[in-house]
Amino acid sequence: FKPAGVLADFVELSHPQFEKATEEFLHEELEYVVVKSWDDAQRGIDVLRGDLDGRATFLVEPHLHGDSTAVTSSPDHEPAIGPETGIVGRLSDGIRFTNGLTNAPAALLPRLARCFLAESRDAAQRLAEQYPDLFFLLADGVCYSGHAVSGGKKTGTGPLALKRELREIGGLFQARQEALSQAQDSLEQLEAEM
Repeated sequence: FKPAGVLADFVELSHPQFEKATEEFLHEELEYVVVKSWDDAQRGIDVLRGDLDGRATFLVEPHLHGDSTAVTSSPDHEPAIGPETGIVGRLSDGIRFTNGLTNAPAALLPRLARCFLAESRDAAQRLAEQYPDLFFLLADGVCYSGHAVSGGKKTGTGPLALKRELREIGGLFQARQEALSQAQDSLEQLEAEM
């Protein structure tokens, strides 16, 4: 795995007075790892999913693998959903806002509104190139968008993971409480018999 560098290595500003503002605005993007092919991007994802902690976005250089399509403006239409297209559904259809955001539209979070669930890496890659302004998320957390693919392992747990863990522990606690109650009933019954 030999990346070409990070995107910041490929950026030059014609207006130096905007350098700090540009860096703050493009902070995440400037850290994208530039690679020559989708295979290189996949190797990078595999390295991160191994024993390392961390997450990265790999940007595939479109001109280096004979791709004549460039990342352009937003598509005129969105892709159809179904097994024939490789799209399982919209991410926003599987998310429900709660509390004060119950009636919030998916467009509240633009990345959420433009994210589709893909069934395979090949489908996600094909769709990302065809619809560069949309995001195509795989079940393992890898996400394709335009000529970029993001993946790896996060070092910590986020709020959704904590909520899931709390539900699991709550269920385990309830099961243990019931087992304890049954054991106490059995003990009382044995003591009464004695």
